[in-house]
Amino acid sequence: MNKFLLFLLAILAFGWGCDKDEVLEKDYPRILTNPITITQDGNLNLSAEVINFGSEPIVDMGFVFITHGDETEQTKYSVEKGSKEFHKVIELDQSLYYYVEAHAFIETADFHSEGKASILMFKPEPPFKIFDFNPKTAGYGDTITIYGKDFENLKQVSVKLGSINKEIIELTDTTLNFVVKPIFNGSEAKLQVIGKAPNSGLRRKQFKSEFIYAKPMIFEEVQNVKFHDTIDISVENVYGDGLELQIANKPSEIISFTKNSIRTTIGSIVDRQRANIKVKSNGYVDTYNGLFIEDPIVSEFTVLAGKPGDTITIKGNGFIADKNKAILSFVDESDASTITAEREEFVAIVPRGIMKKETPVRLVMNFFKEELGIFIAEDPKLISFTPAVIENKSSIRIYVDHFESYSARPKFQIWNSGWATLWKDDFIEYHSDGVTIFLENTSVFNGIETGDEGIIEIRMTNAWYEEIIAIPYKFE
Repeated sequence: MNKFLLFLLAILAFGWGCDKDEVLEKDYPRILTNPITITQDGNLNLSAEVINFGSEPIVDMGFVFITHGDETEQTKYSVEKGSKEFHKVIELDQSLYYYVEAHAFIETADFHSEGKASILMFKPEPPFKIFDFNPKTAGYGDTITIYGKDFENLKQVSVKLGSINKEIIELTDTTLNFVVKPIFNGSEAKLQVIGKAPNSGLRRKQFKSEFIYAKPMIFEEVQNVKFHDTIDISVENVYGDGLELQIANKPSEIISFTKNSIRTTIGSIVDRQRANIKVKSNGYVDTYNGLFIEDPIVSEFTVLAGKPGDTITIKGNGFIADKNKAILSFVDESDASTITAEREEFVAIVPRGIMKKETPVRLVMNFFKEELGIFIAEDPKLISFTPAVIENKSSIRIYVDHFESYSARPKFQIWNSGWATLWKDDFIEYHSDGVTIFLENTSVFNGIETGDEGIIEIRMTNAWYEEIIAIPYKFE
């Protein structure tokens, strides 16, 4: 018992005498990975050396082997425990991988140690070859042929133009054909071919070359045309999505199109005789400046005479079939109201705003103007008045032909030691076919007694016309 106490005291004394930073180190195993070598048979030889087995029992040792292809795969190989030097031979088709790496390892129950990785790079044989491609410049819808070899042996092959994958329409062992579709990243693009070998995704080759995308262009001139003509514009390299057409810098409807032709109609929006044509496709614009719109031809028209409300018919060819664009202008007066506007006939109504006996008439269609002549306006015509003889100081009704046709109706004056205008409602009332003059409210009969007889004068005028009406009276 005394000996046991002395032993405990000795242990305690030893503990009290130790520095607090002193630590007892454990003896861990350590290992070294040797470089990967290739045997005469073309296999891979993995080798390693144990530097220190440590103080704990070894539970496993060997290699961690990793292959890098399209996918990364890891395999663990264990060897016999206790060997200071060990190795592992691995059969491997080097053409299937980019590179491999190996890590030797050694493990105890509570510790795992790996040596620094050994890496071996490969240079796989390309699965195909590219010799050339044609044409070097092409546009939408063109077929490109790529020339090479070993295309048919590939598990997968793709063609990319710019950033867009292209569908291969035909493949042989020596050719690849695809159709050019729109690209949106400039006129120059990278043409790429990527192929994968049948036994792995690793045997791959990428071919790159510059390709020039042909811009859409107008290559055949369009000559003289008329309004509403349907024309076919000869072009190259156009496609549907985003295709735009302008004539005279205004949008023009595309009736139909192919790669080499656009059909449209010369519409009434064209407001200049010499116009341009613009075709926009795939972000590119080509302009042709030689379009010429022929003048409409006036072959005949009805007599330029009549009254407001009459119709004037003009015949010819190349007219604008748009009532808002075809105008019959009474110069310095109002424009006529268009009834119909067709390519070969134009009909309009003489406006009420005429203030002259003679008015120049002009046909206007966008840029086109043609003087047709002078319109002769008919005078207002007195038809009749009632009563035929004024027998008392009453009213008189005057009837006038096309009285309401003129925007400025005729003015009426009565002679009473001078012309006095009848303008108050007490004096005159207007009708669609003439006027009623209330003579009893005027002073024209002042001083006239029963038995007197004579005439009164009433003057009817408009902007160019004057007529004096002599009306008899006889008071009994």
